[in-house]
Amino acid sequence: MTFHAETTLAGYARAAVHLKGRMVDYGRTSFARQYLTAYLDAAFEGSDATATPQVLDAVDRLTHQPWQLGEPYVLAPR
Repeated sequence: MTFHAETTLAGYARAAVHLKGRMVDYGRTSFARQYLTAYLDAAFEGSDATATPQVLDAVDRLTHQPWQLGEPYVLAPR
């Protein structure tokens, strides 16, 4: 389900809730953690800093909590 197929405000709202649920589910997967690890490794490449488990946990929370706790709002076209 995407916003591209929707034409009504109710459809946009339904799609927003559905996509929020999918992002919450994705945040719980091992693939999300692997992606975040690879991203942080690339971000710290060439510096003396490293992505420690504590940093990884903090960034994981920062990137996934808005999807878990936030409310979906939809700006639909007129």
